[in-house]
Amino acid sequence: NMSQGLLVIISAPSGGGKTTIVSRLLEEMPQATRLVTTTTRAPRPGEVDGIDYHFMTRGTFQKKIQAGDFVEWVEYAGAFYGTDRYELGLLLANHPFIFANVDVRGKENLAKAGFPCLSIFLVPESEEVLRTRLARRPRATEAYIEGRLARAAAEMAMAPTFDHQVVNREGQLAEAVAELRAILDKTTQTR
Repeated sequence: NMSQGLLVIISAPSGGGKTTIVSRLLEEMPQATRLVTTTTRAPRPGEVDGIDYHFMTRGTFQKKIQAGDFVEWVEYAGAFYGTDRYELGLLLANHPFIFANVDVRGKENLAKAGFPCLSIFLVPESEEVLRTRLARRPRATEAYIEGRLARAAAEMAMAPTFDHQVVNREGQLAEAVAELRAILDKTTQTR
């Protein structure tokens, strides 16, 4: 039924530019919205509760897992991340597109949960570019960068399981956004 929105999963390796691309899509598509993930990690400087993430204690998160409140959840780097079932339902009822910035595992779990979704993997143009982007982060140690690059290689091996792959080239954000919008326009016409 057309009254239900479409969940658009956008995955990329760490440093792949997901956040920037989703922000730009939301600026251009005022009816669309973003799925806010729940996490137990501490807010980074500048992050706002309810906008960047829903921040919550481990204890509360674990209670919500037991209650079945999460469509999907993962534990990564010592913190839990999850998608709230009630919130996702509410967003799907009220917006044509909901952008979800989730990793490869999150995508599989959302698809299993039976939500209609379109999955797009942002492929970085090269490992060098990814390394440079990661190195720009505050507190990026060599071990942090190597760990993220190893994980990126594993995630990129999963890229073919996505509906679409879009290469996100350094300095060509507008092109990547235009390509994503073209995919969304096509999807809307066939639904």
